[in-house]
Amino acid sequence: MDRDSLDLNVLSKSFVKNCVLISHAGVDQSFSVYQHALISYFSRNSLVWKINNKPFPHRLVFPLKFVPYEDKLCFGPQISPTEITKIAFLHIFNINVTSADDYRQNVRHNVSDWFAKLNSKSDVQWIIVINTNRAKDRKTKQSIMEKIKTDFAKFTNRLFELPDTSDQTAFQSFVQGIQSFLFQHLTLVMDIWDKALKSQYEKKKQHSWDVFSYFQSMTEYGRLFWSFGAVEYSMSIFDDMEKLLHDFVVRSGDSESPKWLAQLLNTKIDDRPSLISNFQVQRIEKRAAHYLGMRNYLFSQQIIMSIYLYQQKMKSNDAAPSLRSDCAVGIMQRALITIEAVKEFNNLMNNKRDIPKTCCWTWWTVSESLQICQLLCDVSHLNVAPVILARLHLARFDALLSLAKLLKLNPEDKSGLTEWLQIKPLTLESRILNSAVGSMDQMCVEMEKVHDICINALAHADRQRFVLNVTHQFFGFLRSINSKCPISKLSISKPILQTMPIQPSTAQMLKSLCSEILEESKNSDDILNLLFFISQCEMDEKINEKLMEKLRKKAEDDGRPVDLSTIAITDDSNHMFSIIIESFEAVQTTDSILEIRSIIDSKIGFSLENAKIELHFSGDSGSSIAQQSNLSVLSLQHEKKENICRLVSELKLSKTSQTSENSTKNLQISTISPILKPGKNEILFRTDITKIGCFILEKVRISTDFLEFSTSDVVTRRPAALYCIATPHSVTVANDGQHFYAGVMQELEIDVEAKCEIPKETHLEIEPSTPNFQFLDDSQEWKNSMKMALLPFESMEKRRFRVRIWLKIDSTICESAAVQKRALLIKWMDRKYNISLHFVPVMVINSKTSMLTTDILLEVELNRAAGPNITTVIDSAHLSIESIDSSNHPEVATPLSQFPMEADLLSVSNLIWKLPLKGSLVKHRLHLDYTVKNQDPPLKYTFDDIVELTVPDVQFEICTQVLSQQPGAQLCRATSPCHFVISIRFLKESSCSLLIVLDADDRMWTLVERTKMVTVKDSGLGQLALTIIPVVAGFLPFPNVSIYECHFASDTIIPGKDILFFNRTAGKQIRVLSPNNNSENNNFGKDEPARGSNRIKKTIEKLFD
Repeated sequence: MDRDSLDLNVLSKSFVKNCVLISHAGVDQSFSVYQHALISYFSRNSLVWKINNKPFPHRLVFPLKFVPYEDKLCFGPQISPTEITKIAFLHIFNINVTSADDYRQNVRHNVSDWFAKLNSKSDVQWIIVINTNRAKDRKTKQSIMEKIKTDFAKFTNRLFELPDTSDQTAFQSFVQGIQSFLFQHLTLVMDIWDKALKSQYEKKKQHSWDVFSYFQSMTEYGRLFWSFGAVEYSMSIFDDMEKLLHDFVVRSGDSESPKWLAQLLNTKIDDRPSLISNFQVQRIEKRAAHYLGMRNYLFSQQIIMSIYLYQQKMKSNDAAPSLRSDCAVGIMQRALITIEAVKEFNNLMNNKRDIPKTCCWTWWTVSESLQICQLLCDVSHLNVAPVILARLHLARFDALLSLAKLLKLNPEDKSGLTEWLQIKPLTLESRILNSAVGSMDQMCVEMEKVHDICINALAHADRQRFVLNVTHQFFGFLRSINSKCPISKLSISKPILQTMPIQPSTAQMLKSLCSEILEESKNSDDILNLLFFISQCEMDEKINEKLMEKLRKKAEDDGRPVDLSTIAITDDSNHMFSIIIESFEAVQTTDSILEIRSIIDSKIGFSLENAKIELHFSGDSGSSIAQQSNLSVLSLQHEKKENICRLVSELKLSKTSQTSENSTKNLQISTISPILKPGKNEILFRTDITKIGCFILEKVRISTDFLEFSTSDVVTRRPAALYCIATPHSVTVANDGQHFYAGVMQELEIDVEAKCEIPKETHLEIEPSTPNFQFLDDSQEWKNSMKMALLPFESMEKRRFRVRIWLKIDSTICESAAVQKRALLIKWMDRKYNISLHFVPVMVINSKTSMLTTDILLEVELNRAAGPNITTVIDSAHLSIESIDSSNHPEVATPLSQFPMEADLLSVSNLIWKLPLKGSLVKHRLHLDYTVKNQDPPLKYTFDDIVELTVPDVQFEICTQVLSQQPGAQLCRATSPCHFVISIRFLKESSCSLLIVLDADDRMWTLVERTKMVTVKDSGLGQLALTIIPVVAGFLPFPNVSIYECHFASDTIIPGKDILFFNRTAGKQIRVLSPNNNSENNNFGKDEPARGSNRIKKTIEKLFD
């Protein structure tokens, strides 16, 4: 068969069926019509064959063939099973006469001789067909039949009358008779054949058993059923034979293995078996009596049957959509099974002689099989067959590689293999192999082509490990013949390495395969992945040094350490580091020492120097380890105001808009390991707790100067949660219940208590929360703050420290002798303690001014309000005006007091100054220097404060009087008019015009005259009177007086600026009598209701009270 003309129809028709032979004798011109009818009937109708009253599992179709009778067509005991198909299943004698006499004279002798020959043989099926259509009438027909029945009285069931070709009843009876006799002969033949095969199989352990004879008989047995249409049953026979041969080979190493297996090795492969050449072989020949020939024949017949079944199923209406692909996959599977079986036979039987020919046969068997599959569909795009396709290409590559190695070792075999490859018919594959055998360069070219196809198929099937193995074998062969390796075709990616086992043999293979790549100076991710994987597989110092060098270079180029997970082959962190955190005390207090022991099992294959190991704790309950440990039910929330922690439901916490500040804080614990070796390393973490909150172990980070690794996959016996609560350490003032004296040194007794061990020296700092605090240090100097070094504490140890403080007195604290609060801030162990103290000033300072004619005096009264055992001594006092311009020299007030001035409890001292400047709100600085008598050690204190004094520049003074307008009356009465007399003195003794304005409460005074102008004479004196009426009786305050400068514009008086003056009667009151009922002027207020009068009276009474 030509390869170019290969198609499915040619393949399905390449099988030649074994026809059911029926011999015929006698003379009948019309029997040819019956032949065509019988052939058509039995070829179209499938029949049910019963064996031992049980139906055969497959329906049969008999391909009939009518041949003239010969003696050799008769069945007999000398017939072998393989010759059964050459024997007639049925013998027919045709009789066509016009009368009984015609039968007796012309036919009877011939039919008797025919019957005598058949009767001399056993188990021969025969029938006689009488055609009576030439008889004149029915009586003649009956006489003919009676005469023949008389001659064959014992075999009347074998006589069939066909009166006419149109008689369907007679024809159906004739067909049923033929079918019955065919089945009888078939049952006989199959029974004999089965017994012969069984008897032959039972001799399989004998040394002289002919396996090829049994194989040939079995294949003919299967082809017989194939001819009868039972293709699936025939295929099962071929499959059983295939399995049987394989079982014989597999058991070849057993002690009870058959001895005849050696015969298969003695049979040389003189022919050149191929699939295409075997398609036209109907019966395997003796020259193919070797294992390769038998398997090749089985495979070729299986392909033909598969295609035949495919075409039969395609004609049906219920053909599956995947029928084409299923058929192609089935052929590829059988090709792979056949190739592997032949390879296994050579290995088990140590058949080194036929390995080169077997390699050549494998080469073209794969090619021819795939070409046949391509007639069905494109197998390269089948989703169900990538693995099978890849294995076929791998088998072809292995075959070509083995052939090349054998020819390299035994070049003398080239001539014999070349002659074998030239056996006709020649194919494309045989020509290619012939040229490759003759030239090693051409062999490398063909091997490279096969290699490329193979690795593409393996990669498509996701067989990455095989890709590297094939390339390694190919490169190894090229290096062995000093040929250049195509490095560009080598791809070592992370997915490929992930499929490879971590073992020393893998490392050796990779180092051999990638020797050129490993020597390159490139620093790509693929090279780092390769080096890291090799270091995982095998402890190789050179590989580790090269990996370290490239990692350092990459870290320098990137400016940051290389993440180990980017070069790791697997995403599982346990394949690099296995971290176990041992149990630790979960509840910690701030300032306590936390120790965590861990075991780090390093699996990276090399040591890490100066590795920094960090435990990252997160305040977020949604951390990865927290979720793995189901810690998201409750969260610890820190209340900053109350400084306590509470367990809060996550559901409730998610509903609140504000979350704890601790949830965003992290806690990090780190340590340095000088060397982190492969294997288990015990690591101890030790740190001080300085934060408050709930922390969950988020990740563990291992880093060096060029490498880093982080993982959340940590093994713990219980959830790695750390609850850091507020420290129980306390700082208190033991004598805070007493009142301290401001202005002199006081001694605080501070208690410091440590509830847990503090192994290191700590510092306690005291700062003022409010101003004016001073602290006395050991050198007897006052400082703004104080810092003390505290030695390590034992657990539950309490110490008391004495601190001397001085709260400076100022104008705010010296206003009265009331108790006032002041605060100190104490810092210790990263905690702040606000201490509130109660102070009473030792001196209450009041001041007042007095105005003389030309001068103003300041009188400062020092009242010793507190401190029974304290005697203050004022050494000096200084009062100066606070200048706005710092460049000007401040003006100093003239002191009028003598110093020193001692003051005991409840004593009062007065300090008097003559003020140098007059004006409104003038700032004066008052500075006092004082000491405490008999104080040890003697200390100096100061009072320094700014006092704002109003020292007005007054040029006028007034004196007011209220006089009754009634004659002879000395006191005013309510509702009676009065004179409000104002006497004015101008201190400059010059004349001027002034505008006087009165203002009073309407409920007390009715101002009849509110404004009036007055002229001051040159003597500086002036007087005027305004009429006012008191509304109610009692002691009434004088109306308010305001004086303005007076300007004239023609006849209009325009008031000017306000004038300051000194009122000698300021604050005084006047007595007003009740109204006189008989008075004529007693009309004021009568119209006012009594309710209003009572309200005014009550208001005045409250005012005087």
